[in-house]
This record gives sequence, structure tokens and C-alpha cells, in this order.
Amino acid sequence: MDGELFRRLYHLCVGVASREAGRRRTYSDLEVLVTFVLAAVANRPLSWACRRGNRPPWCLRLKVPTPSTMSRRTRTPQFRRLLLALDAALRGRLPGSSLKFLDGKPLLVAGHSGDRDARTGRAPGGFAEGYRLHALLDACGRVEAFTVTGLGGGESTAARELLVPAADLRGALVLGDPNYDSNPLYAAVSAAGGRLLAPRRKPGTGFGHGTEQHPDRLRAVDELERTAGGLRGFRRLRLGVEQAFGLMTHLGLGAPPPWVRRLPRVRMWVMGKVLVYHAHLLQQDARRAA
Repeated sequence: MDGELFRRLYHLCVGVASREAGRRRTYSDLEVLVTFVLAAVANRPLSWACRRGNRPPWCLRLKVPTPSTMSRRTRTPQFRRLLLALDAALRGRLPGSSLKFLDGKPLLVAGHSGDRDARTGRAPGGFAEGYRLHALLDACGRVEAFTVTGLGGGESTAARELLVPAADLRGALVLGDPNYDSNPLYAAVSAAGGRLLAPRRKPGTGFGHGTEQHPDRLRAVDELERTAGGLRGFRRLRLGVEQAFGLMTHLGLGAPPPWVRRLPRVRMWVMGKVLVYHAHLLQQDARRAA
């Protein structure tokens, strides 16, 4: 476990969560949140983080919640608000950019898994079962918005319905791969104040008949297909999202571990990994400054 990373997250937890347990509660929001963060940093189940011997000595002044308490409290809307507040505190300390990326990352489970929420969908190498992380990132690496669906969930649909409404796209240029080449998505990004740029699956072909094309889609076709070096420059810019997903994978955001099954748990696990990723970016910035 990265002790420096956990310490950084711990101090941010102190700023967003209460130390007081309140009436009819044994453990405070801070104690529950710190236990969740410890499990996310160590890539272990919550039951592991509920053992006092697995905690750094400087963290032992907090009471250690029981596994049943963690199971109950992490399902409440109040805890989800705490996670969002912690993520906002992390993102607020990171630099931003008006260049954004839309992309998806498969989170695969074994074919023999009994997970009833896992779905069949496309993945590298063919079809598989699992989930898909849909994310909107900026060029500095920040995750502006994300959601998790079954692996068969449409990327352009998830972006239009869940990611675009949750982010500030005013003045932003949003880059997506061919999965995001969709007239409704072009319209949604434009209505949010941004501009989408996504290549077509079959460049150089026609548009068909009977479908009105969004002006931003026609502009994207001109820039990517009819401008010298358009697609080459687009692919070079898109390397940023590949690097961000590579770092997330290095920090543990890959196939969900065996103790993470069903969609609510997968979403909570991904939230923990996004927090760890943002804290790691902060740690990198601090080391560069030093």
C-alpha cells in the first residue's frame, strides 16, 4: 500500500467528513470514509480495512468500523455525497483544460461468474462479459464525469444521457473515437456549449438519405477527412486518454476483483479507484514542484 497516497487522502477526508458520530451511531462519517479509502488504496475488500492491524500507526486514533457497519453505511445516499465531496476536493486541486476526451474502458469478469448484472459486449479480442466504464476526462487527466454500465451499454448513449449533463463543457473541444460519431451526441455537446470531434467508422463515404446532419458533424468531417494531417493530428491528441486509462489500470482499475460483483458494488469500487487516481495525480504534481 502507498502510505503517502493514503495520508494525502486521509487529510482530505478530514476536510469533508464529520468526526462526530451523531445520535444513535457508533462510528462517525470520517471513520467510515477513511476505512473505504484505505480499502481502495490497498486494493483490498472492506473487511480487510476493518482490521486494526492493517492500519498505519498514525491512523489508529480513529475507531475501526465493523464490516456490517461498512456494508450498511456505504449504501446510503449520505455516503455517496461524501464520496462526491471528496472527489470535488481532489479535482479542485488539479489543473484543468478545455480539451476533453470521451472514452470507455471494459471491466471484464470471468465467463463462469454468477454475476447477474454482468452483460455481454464487445471487448478487445472479441466478445466478453462484464461492465464498461464510460468516462469524460480532460487533457490534464482529471475525470470530469463517469458512469458504469453493463458491457453492452452503448458508448454514445451513455455519453449523451449521463456524462454530458454532468460536466461543464462551455468552450470545450471534446474528442471521441468512432463509437461517439452520433448526430444526437453532437447535438447534446453543442447544447452544453462545447464541440464534439469524432471520426467516422468509414471515412470518405456518404451520409445516406433522409437524415439531417448536425453542423458540428459536418465540420468534423471537413477537419478530419478533408484537411491534410487531420486524422493524424487527432490520433496524436487522443493519446492523452490512453495514457490516463493506462495509469488507472496501473493503480488497480482493471477487472473487478472477486469480492466486487453486482452493479452497485462495481460502481462503488470504480469510485474508489477514481479517488486514488486523482490523489496520485496530486502526488505527482507535488513531487514535480519539489
